[in-house]
Amino acid sequence: MRTLPALLWMVAIFAMSAQQTVPQPPGFSIEYTAIAGHLVSYGILALLLLWALPAGAARPRYRLALAVLLAILYGASDEFHQSFVPGRSATAFDVVVDALGAILAVTLYAAWRARTPSRSR
Repeated sequence: MRTLPALLWMVAIFAMSAQQTVPQPPGFSIEYTAIAGHLVSYGILALLLLWALPAGAARPRYRLALAVLLAILYGASDEFHQSFVPGRSATAFDVVVDALGAILAVTLYAAWRARTPSRSR
């Protein structure tokens, strides 16, 4: 079941955003840690969603775009969820950072795939 890793990652994101405070590594600013966390979390989510989407069902670019779109939609829904958590807030900035993480990860993956010889050869 290829969707399971993406679903588990979504549960992990949901669980983290349900916390009133997020663990903070010492020596790093809260803002930079939050940005890095969003970039990485949604980059991974987009890649897991891409892997979960059936390869033969659509053109490769459509699958890439769909994975990014789904990650962004989940990011927006997660921000909405956060608006109900005491001590947390929902921001459009976080959704933009989520989108950038998803776009960056999928773009790097697509560039890597374009340079890697096909397995069918």
